[in-house]
Amino acid sequence: MDCPAKIFVYHLISFHDFQLERDSTRNRKVTVQTLKNGFEQNIDKDKGTHSYMIKFPKLSDHKNHATSGKLANIREKVDPRVRNKIVELYRSGVRKAIEIKRHTDTYVRHELFPSGDLPEASRRRFYPTQKDISNLMSKDRYEGKNSVLDQQNVVDLLNNWKQEKAINMFFRPHTIKINGDGHIFCFAIKQNGSKGFCRNMVIKLHC
Repeated sequence: MDCPAKIFVYHLISFHDFQLERDSTRNRKVTVQTLKNGFEQNIDKDKGTHSYMIKFPKLSDHKNHATSGKLANIREKVDPRVRNKIVELYRSGVRKAIEIKRHTDTYVRHELFPSGDLPEASRRRFYPTQKDISNLMSKDRYEGKNSVLDQQNVVDLLNNWKQEKAINMFFRPHTIKINGDGHIFCFAIKQNGSKGFCRNMVIKLHC
């Protein structure tokens, strides 16, 4: 963004043994010189009182980006609790981003902020967009590939086929290892009116 605004952090150490007895220009110079001599003699800094002062920039110091309104929150990352809720819903079988968003909005409202002091609706940290949710779903699918991803792909395919054709289907995931080097799962398809299953598959997965 090339924003010139900066945050300054100052580390302060106060040495009470070097306090001014009387505030004057001469006493200040003498005390400063005494303190410098103490540093040269490796004065124990742990004996001082440590404090930090933070100086934040003014809003007018910010350039090339919004500082208020919806655009100011556009780069926020999704809160870890909301992200975990999205993954939990996705793994439980909820596949539509708009449906997950409805659940997460309820989660934020009733679980994260039950007192009613809700964050602004523009905060993507707590109210991710459908695109954010779709990206998280894709990421979880990618990270959970091998046997888990392949079986989920079959579930998605079956759901699509059920909507497109009048076909009875069932899917039974399997996690029993075969010869110690993989897992199997199977699904079968039965067309309406047929006496038996016209297609079945057994797939061996190497994990």
